[in-house]
Amino acid sequence: MTGLPLLIPDTAIYCEVCVQRSNADAVWTGHEYVRGRPEQDLQLHAAALFCGWTDARLVTTAVRSTTPRHGFYEQIPSTPIEAAGFCLWKLRLCMEAGNMAARRPAPGETLVHFFDINSEAPGKSRSWSPNTLPIRAVLNYKMAPYTQTYVAMPDIEPLLKSLHVPPLAGGRVPYTLPAILHKPSIQNEGATLNDSFALAVHLETIFPPEAGYKSIFPNGQCSYALAVAVLKVFRSIFPPVLPFCYPAVPKYLDERSREYFYASRKQMLGMTMDEFEAKGEALEEAWKATEAEIAVLVKMLKGRPSPRKNRGPFFEGEHPGYADMVLLGFMGWFQKNSQADLDRLLKLGDGELQKVWDAGHQWLEAEGENVEYEIPK
Repeated sequence: MTGLPLLIPDTAIYCEVCVQRSNADAVWTGHEYVRGRPEQDLQLHAAALFCGWTDARLVTTAVRSTTPRHGFYEQIPSTPIEAAGFCLWKLRLCMEAGNMAARRPAPGETLVHFFDINSEAPGKSRSWSPNTLPIRAVLNYKMAPYTQTYVAMPDIEPLLKSLHVPPLAGGRVPYTLPAILHKPSIQNEGATLNDSFALAVHLETIFPPEAGYKSIFPNGQCSYALAVAVLKVFRSIFPPVLPFCYPAVPKYLDERSREYFYASRKQMLGMTMDEFEAKGEALEEAWKATEAEIAVLVKMLKGRPSPRKNRGPFFEGEHPGYADMVLLGFMGWFQKNSQADLDRLLKLGDGELQKVWDAGHQWLEAEGENVEYEIPK
């Protein structure tokens, strides 16, 4: 079942993105909400408006028994009366847009607000960091409603300090993204969390399988342990990767972030980026070391020998988990740096990495609504 395309102005109070995806259990990628209403009522009220019924309470009662994002399109307008109501609804959207925009909730007040690192890439390909991409993949895979702000690199520290986020312990970069702001579920002073793994666990809690969201820990504690192991493997992968991936980062950063990146990495590495970059024989040695470390992940993806066919492309078979989101984020970073590097990476491991990429790369796209957020200078 495919979604009905909607021709609605960007300023409309209702937003819906719906497409058919390649994986059979996901028939749409977006979410529905009406600006200015509490999150739960957003979905229910949107269903009432979409069906063109004037008695919203009746529809609310009918929809409350199901999960709106799964059952929403079971009642699309099909009769002339419903079609007329649908046209009236679109007219109402245009008339009310201005009033609703004035009452729009602040970032993080109702929906999860996601802070990502800025780049100059266009459209939905703007995300690039191997740290932030896994969390974006989690939000998109769960089809969770969220808004987003892209933050220039020199603004990350003042942003997180203003939100009372403490520096990360043990990291060479104490203030980093991703981070989410969500007042209904985060109880610290700034209602903000960072650190990718902690964010993944939190998102699993507030968008749980019991409420109809897909799980990123499909096998419970085993999935959690697997994610910890994969993160440990990546700590060995990054050292040989950085000499040929780091130098590619500035090409897609905005000007302020580019200057910051060059200066901060020179201080961190003790050399310029040109001096750090692997070239010629050093580049091939870096790739050999990378391939040796990647081989561990490939072995984990293959699993033990089994007569069962079509076990699925992910670490745990047919259902992806957070471990897969980490791997996808890493591959997404390679794609941003160089399509040739991604192609070389995907050829490793008898096609195992290619299978993961083909099955999940769409979750790396920016699906949230862009919202301006004032950052202290």
